[in-house]
Amino acid sequence: MASRELAKTYQTIDIDISFAKKYFEDAVSIANKYKFSFLSEVQSELNKIIQQEQEILEPDYILEEQLWYSSVFPKIPEIEPDKLESSSFKADFVIVTATPIEFKAVVRLLESDVNEGLLPCRVYTSSGQDYLDKFGHYKTVVTQCRMGTRDERSAVIVTQKALEIWKPKAVIMLGIAFGKSSIEQNIGDVLVATEIIDYDFNRIGLDGITDRGSRPPSNRSLLGLFEQAYEWEFYRPDGSPCNLIPGPVLSGDKLVDNPEFKADLFKRFPHAKGGEMEGIGFCSAANSLETPWILIKSICDWADGKKNDKHQPLAAAAAASLLLYVLSQRTILNCFG
Repeated sequence: MASRELAKTYQTIDIDISFAKKYFEDAVSIANKYKFSFLSEVQSELNKIIQQEQEILEPDYILEEQLWYSSVFPKIPEIEPDKLESSSFKADFVIVTATPIEFKAVVRLLESDVNEGLLPCRVYTSSGQDYLDKFGHYKTVVTQCRMGTRDERSAVIVTQKALEIWKPKAVIMLGIAFGKSSIEQNIGDVLVATEIIDYDFNRIGLDGITDRGSRPPSNRSLLGLFEQAYEWEFYRPDGSPCNLIPGPVLSGDKLVDNPEFKADLFKRFPHAKGGEMEGIGFCSAANSLETPWILIKSICDWADGKKNDKHQPLAAAAAASLLLYVLSQRTILNCFG
């Protein structure tokens, strides 16, 4: 009880925020140990203190000055689909994104193939507008769906159509996500999904929520490639390195930006590392066509009621950087037999 009151006192009189954080942490520990009724209250206050501390410590940066950012979208010519049919182009990978920021982060890293006269190019198909070029060492198709899984251009539909058209060796969803903990994680850290958890499919009864959603695992070969990206480096504007975090990723149609709802999600799924909106539809489409898949998304916010787009370009660039590192290895297709 004393820790709870001390924490509130330090918070109220605006003394060094670290003192308030310490006493809130003590209060949470005590309340959790003895099952005090004010546990949720002090946990909520601790989360606010952590957010305040992060905002104080987080250096400001000018987006346009970052080497990984460009406001200019590359001009890539459109061609007729029948020209591709008569060319030697065969996709090794399809990359699926869900927002313009994610899409641009990938497209700006495409590298022209001097041995293929048609590349780079863009083509309109039933999956939408697809960009074709080399990404790293491999011929790649980049496409974009809408957010969530219910739109007519949702991840499940766009992914399925893209796989039917291009028949790649593997498909990768790349983008941004919300993180679990600002204590254990940082903006720009990249989540590598070991499995995707469908948190939306459940039974709501008198005794509470019973989760019934699927948990499809990502392709083991692809997962190994990303987990072993030991030499990958990407730095935040303050010079600190982004980390690679393998683990389960939550997926559902809700745009989560509520600390209570988020806390409930991670109470139900304590091993999850973060969450997003398109993954479950994406992997459903890939599994239906028996195409190896993996989801790579970087943390851009904490879904804590203060969601904004400030760090979305940074997160998208970090995820794209990791993907470029992996697809720059010349013999990874051996992993697919």
